[in-house]
Amino acid sequence: MKVSIYGNNLEAYVVAISLALAGNDVKHYTKAFKSEGDEQGLIANEPGLKANLDKAISKQAYQEVNDVEFSEVDIHWTFYENSGASELFVFIDKLISSSNSVSLVLSTTLGIGTYKSISAEFSDAFDKNLLRVGVVPSLMREGRAFRDFENPELLLIGSSDNCLIAKLSELLSPVIDNAGKVMFITATEAEFIKTSICSMLATRLSLINELASLAEQLDVDINTVVDGMGADERIGEAYLKPGCGFGGLTLPQEVDNILQQLSGASSGSAMLKAVVETNNNQKEVLFRKFWSYHKANISNLNVSVWGASFKPQSSSMANSPIHEIIEALTAQGLNITIYDPASQDLLIEQYGHYKNLCVSSNKYEAVSGTDALFIVTAWDEFLQPDFIKLKQLMNKPLIFDGRNLFEPGELEEFGFEYYAVGRGQSINS
Repeated sequence: MKVSIYGNNLEAYVVAISLALAGNDVKHYTKAFKSEGDEQGLIANEPGLKANLDKAISKQAYQEVNDVEFSEVDIHWTFYENSGASELFVFIDKLISSSNSVSLVLSTTLGIGTYKSISAEFSDAFDKNLLRVGVVPSLMREGRAFRDFENPELLLIGSSDNCLIAKLSELLSPVIDNAGKVMFITATEAEFIKTSICSMLATRLSLINELASLAEQLDVDINTVVDGMGADERIGEAYLKPGCGFGGLTLPQEVDNILQQLSGASSGSAMLKAVVETNNNQKEVLFRKFWSYHKANISNLNVSVWGASFKPQSSSMANSPIHEIIEALTAQGLNITIYDPASQDLLIEQYGHYKNLCVSSNKYEAVSGTDALFIVTAWDEFLQPDFIKLKQLMNKPLIFDGRNLFEPGELEEFGFEYYAVGRGQSINS
C-alpha cells in the first residue's frame, strides 16, 4: 500500500520504517508539524531505529521528505503532538483540498474528543465520504518502540468507517497477527482507552512516590515494599519505581487531557489533580533534600547533575525534573555542572545563556570539585561508576539519587552520604 506518514517524533519514525520494511511504499514527511523534538538524538538513541532506517532506505521503500506535497495514497497517518488542534485542522483542510478522497489515521496526544471535533469541523467532507478518519493510538515506549509497535500487547483500531477499517486491517495485518489483543472500536473509545491507560500509569507513579516519602519517615526501604506489592498479581511490578517525578510528552499531556474533560463533569477531578500535584512536587524532591541537609545554608556551593532527559534511551527533556532542578539551584546562585549522554545539545540550546551553568561531556569531569551530585536520569552508564574515583573528584562525597540506582550499604562502605527516594539516609528537616 502507499502510505504517507506525517510527524518527526519517535512513533512516526517507527511506524514509517516498520511499514516500509513490511513491503509498503512509504513517504515520511518529517516537517509536517512544528516540533521541539531532537530528531538526530532520537534516531541515535532508540534501539534498532538507525539500523532499520538504513535497511528501509536501501530497499527503496522509505523516503523521507521535508516539504509536504500531498499525493493520492491509500493511507495518510498523522503523528501530531502539539497542544492545540488548530495546526492539525489547517493540515486536514489542505489535505482534503489536494485529494479526491482522504483516509486519515490519527495518532495524537490531543486526547478524548479529537475525532468528534474533526468530524464537526469537516462534517461536509465526512458526509460526502471525502474524508474518512480513524484513531490508532500509540502505545509505544521509548527504548522498545519497535517491539511495542510490531508485537503489541494491545492494538486499538478506532473507526466506524468500514472502508477505512478494511484498509487498516490490510495495512496492519502483520501487527494484528502478532498482537496480544486487538480491539476494533469507535474512534472516541480508542481515545478514551489511551488516555485512561496513561492516567492509570501516572497514578501508580505518584502513589509510589507518596509511599516512598512515608517510608523515609518510618525508616523503611521502599524497594522492599515495592517487591512485596509487585508480588501480588492484582498489582504487578510495572510503574512502581519511585523517583524524582515522571516526564515526557505523553503521560503529562494525556493526564491533562482527561483533567480538562473531568473539569466539566459532575464527578470532578480531585484524584487526578492530586496525581499532577504530587508529581510536580516530586520534581523538586532532590533540591528539598539538599536544602534541608544544609539547613538552607547553600551559598557558594557547586552542584553536579547526572542526567537531564526525562528517561534513559531518550534525548528529550520534555517535562523532565531537570527544569525544576535548574531553576531551583540557579535561583540560589549556585554553580551547576550537568552531564547527559544524549541531551547535551538541547541543554546548551535551552540553558547555555545561564551564567552559572556548565554542560559537561564527561560524567567524571562533571563532578570535579562538586559539593553534591544529583542523579536525575537512570542511564546505564551511571549504574556502576568508579566510586573510588568519584569520591576523589568530589569536594564532598554527597549524593542525592532521584532514581534509586545504588544500594545504600555499598555507598556507605565507600564513604558517601547517600540520600535516595524512600531509601538511603534520612534527613530530619
